[in-house]
Amino acid sequence: MTSITLPAGLLRTGSFAFGGSGIREIVFPEGMEAIDGNSCSGCMDLERAVIPDSVTRIEPKAFCGCPKLTFEFTGEQPHFRVENNGLIDENGKLICLVNDQISGVYKIPEGVTAIGSAAFSTAYLGHKIHLTGVEIPDTVTEVMTWRSQQKRRSNSWP
Repeated sequence: MTSITLPAGLLRTGSFAFGGSGIREIVFPEGMEAIDGNSCSGCMDLERAVIPDSVTRIEPKAFCGCPKLTFEFTGEQPHFRVENNGLIDENGKLICLVNDQISGVYKIPEGVTAIGSAAFSTAYLGHKIHLTGVEIPDTVTEVMTWRSQQKRRSNSWP
């Protein structure tokens, strides 16, 4: 299986739904709202993910370990952007690094306000990402941990 087009009516993917599979492309349907953590983690051959503008949340590690990945956004997609090989949400949170062409000092884009709990997960998973440092702009006011993101989502500690 190299390509998956998810059916209309699906609102979210579950954790590890496609994790570790050999897929090369995944198309999320219009109307989908969230991509859960680890949904596509470890998909070493995943090259393309098509994200509709209805998706408002991409959880940490959703695409961790996908070193060849590029995103294609449909519609106006006001919720996410890719800048300097980083997937950034509408609130300015760096969710993850994408593709395997990153080396040396990674410069977090100006305007990023938070570094997500798994933002650099791919950088230590044995991929071709070899960081020697990270430049953090003054706009970053929060470096998240898994617990801080859980609390923010549920308003209570797990």
